[in-house]
Amino acid sequence: MGKSNATLFVIRAQRFDALARILAERLNGAGEAVAVVVDERRGLSDCAPYRKISLGEAALADIGLTGLPDDWGWFCGDLCYYLAADRFPDFARYCLIESDVYLPINGVDPFVAAMNGHPSEAIAAQLGPTDRPREFFRDLTKLGLDPAWGCIFPVSRISANVLMAMKDLRRETLEKLPNARLNDEAMLAGAIQRGGFTFASLESVLPHQVDRSCFETNPPHLYEAIAANATEVRLFHPVVTFDTAMERIATGAKNYSLRRLRNVLDAAPDPMKQRLTEAVRQSRKAGKGAKKETLSMNALFTALNIGSPVRILDVGANPLIEGEVSYQRLLDQGHAEVVGFEPQQEALAALNARKSEREHYLPIALGDGAEHVFHSFRSPGFNSLYAGDPASAAYLGFGRSMTEVGSEMMKTDRLDDLEAVPQVDFLKIDVQGSETTILENGRSKLSEASVVQTEVRMFPIYKDEPRYGDLQAELARQGFEFLRFVSLKHACLARSFQKRLKRHSFAQAIDGDAFFVRDLRKVDQYTDERLKKLAVIADSIIQNYDLALYALEVLHERGSITVDLVEWYFTQVPASHRRA
Repeated sequence: MGKSNATLFVIRAQRFDALARILAERLNGAGEAVAVVVDERRGLSDCAPYRKISLGEAALADIGLTGLPDDWGWFCGDLCYYLAADRFPDFARYCLIESDVYLPINGVDPFVAAMNGHPSEAIAAQLGPTDRPREFFRDLTKLGLDPAWGCIFPVSRISANVLMAMKDLRRETLEKLPNARLNDEAMLAGAIQRGGFTFASLESVLPHQVDRSCFETNPPHLYEAIAANATEVRLFHPVVTFDTAMERIATGAKNYSLRRLRNVLDAAPDPMKQRLTEAVRQSRKAGKGAKKETLSMNALFTALNIGSPVRILDVGANPLIEGEVSYQRLLDQGHAEVVGFEPQQEALAALNARKSEREHYLPIALGDGAEHVFHSFRSPGFNSLYAGDPASAAYLGFGRSMTEVGSEMMKTDRLDDLEAVPQVDFLKIDVQGSETTILENGRSKLSEASVVQTEVRMFPIYKDEPRYGDLQAELARQGFEFLRFVSLKHACLARSFQKRLKRHSFAQAIDGDAFFVRDLRKVDQYTDERLKKLAVIADSIIQNYDLALYALEVLHERGSITVDLVEWYFTQVPASHRRA
C-alpha cells in the first residue's frame, strides 16, 4: 500500500458513518493512501474499499501497549497512529484525522499539498508553547518535560520519527506512571520536546483553511449547511448531520441544548431549525417527567462501567406486526446496538425509515442456507417458511387469517456464515416456526449470548414445524435454560361463546414468548462484562429484578463492584416488587 516519502492519511472513527466515508472518498480521490482505524468494540464496521485497522485491547497488546486507562478510547487518540504505523510501516509521514472533521471539496487539494509538502516534522492545531499548562499536560513534569504546551488533535500530521518517539513516550508513561493523566495531545508535545523535532501549528500551515474557530469542540456545526456552501474551503470540527443531531437530542447522548446547538441552528434551513428547536423542547419536557425506571436503568448502566453497548440480534423484526420491542428502552437511551433481519420488503422499509445509527437491518431470511418456499397468508403475521396446517387453523378459528394468498422461493442464509454479524449478548427471535433451524445454524454467533427471547409454540399451526421440545432441546445444547414466560396466548374453543367468555377461561394454549438464560448453575463461566450486561438485560428487558440482583451479588462476591451499588439498586426496585 505504501511507498517511500509518502503520507498515509488515517481516519479515526468510532463508526465508519457517512461523514467518515465522505472524508475518505475525498482524500482517496486526490490520489492519497487512506486507512481507517475504527473502534469495533461496539460492533463491526464496513469500511470497504478502504483499508481497515480494528482498534481494540488485543491489537494494542500485540504492539506492546497494555495497562491502558479505562477511558483510552477517547483519551488516547495517539494509539491510532501506532496501529497504523505497525500495519503500514513504509510511509514517511502519517496524517491522523478524526471522522467528524469536515474537509470541503474545494479545500482538499491545498490540504493534501500541505500535508505532503510542509517540512515540519509535526503539525497540529494550536501546537506550541503556551503561558500555562493544560489539565492533561501537567504530568509531563514527572517525565522531565515542560507541561506549558498546547495542541488540538482532530487533525495532525507527523513524521515516522515523531511517531516512534510518541510511542516510546506512551509506553514509558504506562510502565512508569500508570496513574498519570497524559492524553494524546500531551504525547505529541512531549515527543517534540524530547526529540527536538521541528513543528508548526496547523493555522500557520493552512492560513486560509484553519483558524481557532475551526476546532471549537462546543458547539458543533451542521453538515448540511456547510455542504451547501460551494465556495467553502475551511475545515470544520466537530460536524454532525441533521439526523445525528435529532437522534442525540432524543437520547440525551450529548446533552444538546439550544445554546449548545447555536451554530447548528444559525446555519440550518428553516424546516430543520424548527424541527431541531421543537425536539430540544420536547426532550426537556420528557426529561422533567422521566420515568424512575428509565433513570435507574441509565444509572445502573453507568455505575457498572460497561465497556460497550448491549449487542442485540433481532430475527424477524417486523414493526408492522410487533409494535414496540422489548429492548426499546435500552435502545432509546443509547445503551444497545441492534442487528436485525427482515426479508419482507414492506417491513424492512418501515424499519429503515425509523431506525437510528445504532440499528442495522439486513434483507436476509435466516435458516439452514437452502432455498425454501415462503408462504404468504391473508394475515401477514402468519407468513412463514412453513405451510399452514388447515386442520389446526380450523380447530383454532384461524381459517380466514391463515388462508394462503401467495408463495415464492426464498433463499436462506446460515447465521454463522454472516461475517458482518458480530457475536451478540441478547437474541430476540420470532419467525413463525423457523426458530429451531436458525438456532441450530447460529451456534457460533450465539456463543457469547446470555439471554434468548424466543417465540415458543405450544400447539402446531404449520405443517411439520418443529415442536416446543425441539426448540427447548436445541437451546439446552447451547447452554440455555428456561427462565420464564413473557406471554402465552390461548384460543377460545367454544367460538360461538368467544365474546361471552373472559380470556383467562380460554382453554387451548397456542404460543407466546419466553426467556431462556445461559445456565446460571455455571455462573463461574460468566465474565464480569457478561454478568454486568445480564444485570442490565434483566432490569430493562426482562424486568426481573431478582435476576438483576443475583448478577450484582455475584459481581460483589468477586470484588468487581461494591456492596453499596447492590444496595442502591435494591432501593430502585419498584415498591410493588418488595416486601414491606
